[in-house]
Amino acid sequence: MKKPLANEDTYSLLKLLFINKTLLIQHGISTVISAIISLCYPLALEEITDLSTKQGITGTEIFLIVLKWSAIYTFGAFMTRTRRIVSEKLGLEVSQKLKNDYFEELLHKKISTFTEQKTGNLTQQLNRDIDDIATIITTELSACLRGCAFFIVGIVCILIYCSQLTMFTLLPMTLLAGVGGYHGKLLKKEKAELSTLNGQMNVFTQEKLMQIRTVKLFTGENVELKNFQELLEKIRGKVMVVARYTSRFYAIMEFLGENMVIWALGYGVYLMHTTPGLTIGKLTAFATYGVYTGMGFQLIASFYAEFIKAAGMYSNITKISSDSSDREDILSTPKSPHKKSEKSAHGVSIRFEAVSFTYPGRDTSVINDVSLSISSGEIWGIVGQSGSGKSTLFHLLTNLYKPDSGSIFIENSNIHNHPAWWARQFISIVSQEALLFSTTIAENIKYSWPNASFEDIKEACSRADALEFIQNLPSGFNTQVGENGFSLSGGQRQRISIARALLKEPQVLLLDEATSGLDANSEASIQNIIEREVKKHGFTVIIITHRVNTLKNLTDYLAIMKNGRITVSGTFDDVSESADFQLISRT
Repeated sequence: MKKPLANEDTYSLLKLLFINKTLLIQHGISTVISAIISLCYPLALEEITDLSTKQGITGTEIFLIVLKWSAIYTFGAFMTRTRRIVSEKLGLEVSQKLKNDYFEELLHKKISTFTEQKTGNLTQQLNRDIDDIATIITTELSACLRGCAFFIVGIVCILIYCSQLTMFTLLPMTLLAGVGGYHGKLLKKEKAELSTLNGQMNVFTQEKLMQIRTVKLFTGENVELKNFQELLEKIRGKVMVVARYTSRFYAIMEFLGENMVIWALGYGVYLMHTTPGLTIGKLTAFATYGVYTGMGFQLIASFYAEFIKAAGMYSNITKISSDSSDREDILSTPKSPHKKSEKSAHGVSIRFEAVSFTYPGRDTSVINDVSLSISSGEIWGIVGQSGSGKSTLFHLLTNLYKPDSGSIFIENSNIHNHPAWWARQFISIVSQEALLFSTTIAENIKYSWPNASFEDIKEACSRADALEFIQNLPSGFNTQVGENGFSLSGGQRQRISIARALLKEPQVLLLDEATSGLDANSEASIQNIIEREVKKHGFTVIIITHRVNTLKNLTDYLAIMKNGRITVSGTFDDVSESADFQLISRT
């Protein structure tokens, strides 16, 4: 059973129309004028058909009366075109404002939002649902207002008219069908292109939300917002092309349909004076107003059902966007990622103090009272079995989640005393799964530093041993990597991921099972890259791996995690004597 609309839902939806008051006024005026002219149609029928009872009327008089109504409905066709194109513009303003605000809100939500919400639902709300809402409160509302006018005036007029006359009008259906078919082909082509753009929008938004960690870790929120706005502009242009074709189609159809009726009736009246026995009365107007009454009721009922649906969709959207408790620091997010000149050439110190953490919606703690001190420029390895909490330490250090208790410090400054992005400006991360955006190799690499020059990108690729294979590709740095980068091999994707991390010139480099999914040759090659770059540039490095033997010649210190705790830490030789190390090395 459908619930009645709440007043606040109705108010919030209708308030969206005031995004552009000029368009709203134009829309209101054109709707009123269009409705008035439509309601004059039975009057035109009455006047023209009543000419049949007049004696001595000339063809010139008939022509002038028909010409008068033809002029009125020519103007009416123009107002219909204006009403529809203004309605499309207003709907576009509403839709793009809602989409822009909602996407910006999603970019700044805490990472926990994306574990609680299905990405598919979010993208559907962002694209289809918002478009439906905009259509309902503009185009459908306009139809509803016309329906109200038709219903009220129709009821009044059918009470006034009570005559028995007959009307017969034959419309040139072939001409109307031809016009409809021609515009139908045009609209089909343009809507297909619009559908393609909407598909690109869906892929873009779903990809960015699925890889929200990468966006956040490289402080790319504002970059993605700009890309999103550019795609919106492309869609805007195509929507307006469709709107022009649609408005022209409806204007021509109204012009042909209503004018053909008027001229056909005029010609019929002329024939009445030359052919006795043909009678027309006020029942023509009565019957027409009866049609308007039924049409008006149908439009009102249809709008109410659609408005309830829109209110439900809008309510679901506002539940997410209005919840400030899971929002990161929107206003304090940097407008662009760092510049190299702003960063020091050495690593930074990191300290965990009695940190405990449980993921939202779970009962079991993942991190239990972890304390760890890492000095600037040190290389640490963290090993442990799956589920021991290794990757969660990275999530906490990068401020994707906040600990339930304890504190995390970078350079003796508590990261939670700063905006969420503050800690991330120091950090680059290379993960086990090197997910890339479906764009070019160059754009993927410069994601960590959008202002990087081509020479900077080439240098980073050279350091990551990626330059040779990239230059051997047919399109080089302009090669499209495909969705999630799957047109490249695992080793190639990982090298691009490393180049992206190195381009940022981080002070902290986090490696989360960075080689575990690769073959032996690729793993050895990437380990050499890491060892060379780390020792050359003095990053503070934390390496997560389950292959402990790979850390022997690479790390300064080693920590073993078990059940969310660090059970032992120290140099590789010291830790290798422990029972936990022996257990892990055998698995």
